[in-house]
Amino acid sequence: MASFIVITDHILRGCMLPISLYGVAESNQWRWLEHAAWILIEDIILIIGIERIRGELYEMAYSKYQLVQAREEALQLSSIKSTFLSNMSHEIRTPLNSIIGFADILRDTHLDKDQTDYVGTIQRCSDSLLHIINDVLDISKIENGLLQIDRHKFDVKELHTDIFKIFEAKCQEKDLQLKVDIDPSIPAFAMGDSHRLRQILMNLVGNAVKFTDKGRVCISLQRQPGSGHYVWKVADTGRGIRVENMSKLFRSFSQEDVTISRTYGGSGLGLMICKNLVEMMGGDIKVDSKPGEGTTFHFTLPLEEA
Repeated sequence: MASFIVITDHILRGCMLPISLYGVAESNQWRWLEHAAWILIEDIILIIGIERIRGELYEMAYSKYQLVQAREEALQLSSIKSTFLSNMSHEIRTPLNSIIGFADILRDTHLDKDQTDYVGTIQRCSDSLLHIINDVLDISKIENGLLQIDRHKFDVKELHTDIFKIFEAKCQEKDLQLKVDIDPSIPAFAMGDSHRLRQILMNLVGNAVKFTDKGRVCISLQRQPGSGHYVWKVADTGRGIRVENMSKLFRSFSQEDVTISRTYGGSGLGLMICKNLVEMMGGDIKVDSKPGEGTTFHFTLPLEEA
C-alpha cells in the first residue's frame, strides 16, 4: 500500500511537473530514473519506519500483557492471603476466647497470691494476642478495600466516658492522671462511625497510657469554628518520639525502635490502622512530640450534628 502511494505520487509529479533533478525540463531520460530512485529510497525508509513502529507496538503490547498478568497474580495472592487470615483468625480466636473465658471464671474462685498472678498473666497475654489478631484482620480488610464505614447517630459524650472508664483502672495502677476535656459547645449527638472512632481513640489512648510512666494523659475534643470538623487531641507526658523516628510511626509492623516491642509489647499496627481509618472517614492525623516531654496526636473528622 505504501509503495503504491509512493509510485502514484511520483507518476503524477512526473506528468504534471516534468522537471528532473537538475531542473531541466528537457532531460526526460533522467526524469524517470530520478523518480525510480526516489521510489526505492522512500520504500526503504517506509519499511524501516514500519518495522520500528511494529517493534515498539509489540513491546507496548507485551508490557501491557505483563502488567495484566502481574495484577492478576497480585489479586490472587491477596485473595489467598485474606482467606488464610480469615480462616486462621477463626481457628485461633475460638480457643483463645475459651482461654479468656475460663481465666475469668478461674479468677473468681478462691486463689492464693501466686495463682492470682498466674491467672492475671494468662489474661494479659490472651488479650494482647487477641488485639494483635484483630489488628492483622483490620489491615487485611483495609488493603483489600473490604472495610466499611457505617455512619449512624451516636452519643459523643457517652463514647468518651466509655474510653475514660476503660483506661481509668490502668491509669490509677500507674499513678497517672487521666483527663477528658470536651468543649461545652459540642453537640450531644453526631453522625459518624462510632465503632471506628472508638477504635482510633482506644489505640491512641492505649499507646499514651502504655508509654507514660508519670504525669498525665489528656483527651480533648473541640469543634473547628465555621465547619463540621471535630478535632481530637490525645496528649501524654511520656517518653516522647525522636524526630528521625517520626516517619516510622504510620508504617505496618513498625515501631520507634527495637526495644519497644520487647519492653512494652505490641505489633506496630495500631497507628497505621488509625491513619487509614481517619483517612477513610475524610479526616487527617498528625503527631507532635519532644523526647522526654511527651507526645500529642491530633486528628480531625468531619461529623454532622444529629
